[in-house]
Order: sequence, then C-alpha cells, then structure tokens
Amino acid sequence: MEVYIPPKKTYHKAGSQGELSPGGRKIKGKQLAVAAAALAVLVALVFIIGSCFGKKTAKVMTTQAMADSALFAQLANAYKEETGRTAKAQAATEEELQAAVGEGKAGCILAPFTPDINDTLETGAYHGAAVFYDTYLIVGPKEDPARVKHLGKYKAQDVLKHLSLLEQPFVHPVSGTELQTKINGLLQQAGLTVGDWYVEAADDGQQMLQTAQEKKGYAFVSRENWALYGAETPELEVLNQRLVGMVDQYYLLAKPSEKEGEQSPDDAFLEWMKGDTARDLIQAYQEEGRQTPTFEINEKDEVIEKPKEV
Repeated sequence: MEVYIPPKKTYHKAGSQGELSPGGRKIKGKQLAVAAAALAVLVALVFIIGSCFGKKTAKVMTTQAMADSALFAQLANAYKEETGRTAKAQAATEEELQAAVGEGKAGCILAPFTPDINDTLETGAYHGAAVFYDTYLIVGPKEDPARVKHLGKYKAQDVLKHLSLLEQPFVHPVSGTELQTKINGLLQQAGLTVGDWYVEAADDGQQMLQTAQEKKGYAFVSRENWALYGAETPELEVLNQRLVGMVDQYYLLAKPSEKEGEQSPDDAFLEWMKGDTARDLIQAYQEEGRQTPTFEINEKDEVIEKPKEV
C-alpha cells in the first residue's frame, strides 16, 4: 500500500535575492525599500501640512462666556472666509487669564481690562487694542421695591444715591476685586457714606448674587457672572441693561512675532479684529432677548502699542 508524502516547503534565507512569503511569492528587497520610502514621504507630508495649518491658527484665550458665545463663532467664521486662517477660542477662568497675562504664556488673549493687563502692556510682552466694551447689569428683586427698572439710563453713582436714600440693600463684593475698585470710585464721585444699606458679599459673582437674593437687595453684576450664576438666583432679575459708567472693557492682546518682519498668527488676528468686518459684526451682535446690541465698539484710534525700548 502506497503512502502519500507531501512535498517539503522550501524557504530561502533573507538576503539580496529576496524572501519567500508563506505562499511562496518572492518579495524583493528593492520593493521593500520603495515602500518604506513612500511611507516616510507620506509621514513628512502630514507633518508639513499640519505645521502649515498650525502656523495659521490663532489660539485665543478668553472668558468662558465669550468662548461659548455666538459672537466669537461669527468672528472666527468671517476671519476664515476672508483670510484662510483660523481662530480658536480657549476658555479660561479670571485667575487663569490673569496668570497667562502676567507670565506671558498665551499667544493671544481677549479679556476684560484688569490692572494685570495694564502692567503687562508696560513690560512690552504684549501689544494690542481696546476692541469693545460691555456695560454692567443692575439686578434685584422681581418686585423691585426701589423701582430701579424705571430709572432708565441712570449713571451708576446716581443709582447708588437712589438706593441709599431709600435704604434699600445694595450688595457689593469684598475689597480686592475689580468690581469693588469700580464701586469705591463711584462712592467717592457720589460723595456717599455707606451704612446698613451697604452689604458685603464674599465675591463678585455667585456669592454676591446669592446674598442679594437673601437680602432682597440690588447688585451691579457683569454679564459674564450673570450668565454663569443667574439661574441659581430665580428671585432676582435684570432690571437695567445699560448701567452708565460701569463697563467691562475688552482688550485683544497679542505677542509680537519673534522674527522681525514676520507676522505671527496672533498678530494677524489682532490686525483683522481692528478692521471693518469684525467691527460690523460686534456692533450688530445681540444676545437672545435683548433689544439693543450687547457690546459697544471702541473707536479705531483706541489702540495700545508696544512701549518703545529705552
């Protein structure tokens, strides 16, 4: 009886003549080299393309409310259409913004004015422009016993006078906040002496609004903090959206390019924001439920230049 013996598989050692795959097909060394070279070229192209796009992107550090706003989305879309460049928002807290400005870590910053921003501009780490400003809101009890809603476009110090005469609680933040610095100036302008009507809160946002609700009092609050914490105080409502003399001034800051004669992505976005397209979008922007524009545009000549080196 015959027994079938299958033929032996033959393998060649890898070398200049090539290798055999398990199926017996020869893969030549030259083909492997070509494939490796093609892969290297592909990787290099991906890196170059990514770098080119990265160099065209301005990463704008800003407040949470601004990062989430329809306004920034409109500005970014228009910027892309006109220049082919990209602007991306990076949301940050007030503390993170101040640290970034002070340490020069961010390439581009869109934020309300603080003393830290002013100090940084004086060092020459950034240059920039005042682009737009947002007035503070007056919030208070829905029943509005002081009838603040009917005051119209009152100056902030006149509102304080009105509340003090009626002895209606006015809630203010602790010393050291930007808002309290502004309120101190208003008290001096109005010649007011504080009394029981003048109630202190732990901060200029969440705690201030909660205290105003508990005391059935009034407060000046930024649109940013009202957007963040207003829902937590349902007994309060916005009584006036145009508080004259109380504003958050937004500045757009950019780091100067490291190479002379070369415009950085941050500088490019800064220059575009000074132009007519950006200004028209800002002037036309209205948040939902508002009858007037959210922001007021700054004049074109309100520009902050990098200080000259001495």
